[in-house]
Amino acid sequence: MPIQGEVGTLHIGYSPIATLSDLLTTTVNSIRSNCPDLELRVTEIDPLSQIEAMEKQHLHFGLTAFVALDIPEDLATFGLANWPIYAVLPASHPLAERQVIFMKDIVDERFIVYRRLESHEYRRAESYEGARILSLLGNLEPDIGESVSNPLMVEPLVASGFGISLLPSVFRSFSQNDQVVYKPLKALRAQMDCSLIHRKVDDEPAVQLALLAARQGAEVWHQSDVADPLFRSSR
Repeated sequence: MPIQGEVGTLHIGYSPIATLSDLLTTTVNSIRSNCPDLELRVTEIDPLSQIEAMEKQHLHFGLTAFVALDIPEDLATFGLANWPIYAVLPASHPLAERQVIFMKDIVDERFIVYRRLESHEYRRAESYEGARILSLLGNLEPDIGESVSNPLMVEPLVASGFGISLLPSVFRSFSQNDQVVYKPLKALRAQMDCSLIHRKVDDEPAVQLALLAARQGAEVWHQSDVADPLFRSSR
């Protein structure tokens, strides 16, 4: 989707974590400062759908977080953070008193999983991005209780007894729900990668300038306390 002329529209995809962590705000403000003539349009969209949309040139770039996602060769990622993955449990759960837990401790639990935003077929396995992640992390076929298209809904459902879930550690930093607890998963190497994704080649000058501004804004975010310095990795 090329931007024609000096004035055009830039389409940015984002996942919910980009709004929670202020990544979207910092990035968009940088683009506005450096590209004042561009109209910006943002769309909340899950990681897999962001990649598909960029492949079809429906998005210019995206701000997203993912676990072990295959990135097509014509797309590039600008890594911003790596967050450990935590188990989210009801405060009354028998495992809630432990300092750390293992994947083997939760294999028989019912899980609340992440569903692709565009999917309305709630019980189809291919719509469960969270089920794919669980399979990668623990080589298990999870008992799926509920699914959410926005991870901000995980805590209320966990607190209400619908199951347990997994979230990146950054959510713990913002949690104000005393009915759930976050527990680190021992010996789990996989992490949630937060990245700016874009096409490797885009000949439109306005897009190139906007991408440079987006990377500058994302870099400012990466260096700030908002990015959760306790868990932010150095690139």
